[in-house]
Amino acid sequence: MPDRAAFISYAREDLAAVQQIKAGLEAAGVTTWFDMDRLEGGDDYDRKIRRNIERCSYFIPVVSAATQRRHEAYFRREWSYAIDRARNMADGAIFILPVSIDATNPDEAVVPDKFRAVHFTRLPGGAVSEEFASRLSAFTGTRP
Repeated sequence: MPDRAAFISYAREDLAAVQQIKAGLEAAGVTTWFDMDRLEGGDDYDRKIRRNIERCSYFIPVVSAATQRRHEAYFRREWSYAIDRARNMADGAIFILPVSIDATNPDEAVVPDKFRAVHFTRLPGGAVSEEFASRLSAFTGTRP
């Protein structure tokens, strides 16, 4: 996990939107990590993901109709790892940055309460807004 990186957690069905999020953030100078381009043959999948969630600067759970339908999936384990890490953080620390890529209502989303406690950012179809990219760039100290 590179320093100051954002971990993106998502349902496999949302891969195209997640690739757009990754591209948009990387264009703004924000390093991202997600399993499709960073896991290699022979990696202990769960251990590497857990370690990267422990080391990332920000955790971006992607919430969508796909996550609403899937009440049991690996991304939910990632979400749990992020919640575990957040328990050790000071109140008000910025770590979990939920993103909705469709019309999923944050108030009705099937997500941990900790996600609902913070503002969701809407990135329709994964299109990264200038505001979100700038905010994350400022957090990570990577303004282009």
